[in-house]
Amino acid sequence: MAGLASYGAPALEGDYSDWTIYDSFDDTDAMDTHLQQGAIINKGETEILLLDWGNMYAKKYSVGTKTLSARLANDIYYFVTGGSADTPQFKSAYGTYAVVIGRVAAAVWDADRLWVFKNGSLIKTFTDSDLGITSEKIRSAHISPKGKYIVVSGLLSASGNMGWVVLVGS
Repeated sequence: MAGLASYGAPALEGDYSDWTIYDSFDDTDAMDTHLQQGAIINKGETEILLLDWGNMYAKKYSVGTKTLSARLANDIYYFVTGGSADTPQFKSAYGTYAVVIGRVAAAVWDADRLWVFKNGSLIKTFTDSDLGITSEKIRSAHISPKGKYIVVSGLLSASGNMGWVVLVGS
């Protein structure tokens, strides 16, 4: 049976094999603590809702204009589950892509790697320095519904501030 795409229907997920840095920006409201940030990317992959559980706020990042809003709301209790397979922001819409943070050497909280999986196979590895993040300070990673964007929080090397790195797939 031919796939829907052959009939002109849009693919539900993209076909990506590499990601590069699209944008990187400070967010001094973000807390420098493991798994305290969340990124929820809309269906059109044009807006990203950034959440910080530690400092309890929400902000909006517009992909096309690369702009970050002021706080949209305060006192938001956003609980990050730590990468459960059922948590949408850690996998694309149908699970074709998944992002995982961790480290090569055993330690509980400090991540120095981001792994990207496609259909269960590892296809890309980023180190903290590849992302412009201070050694062992990757804090969270999230992926868009189609797999095109990956959003990573961490302590940015260039500024020394907490912030976000947005990767775009090709």
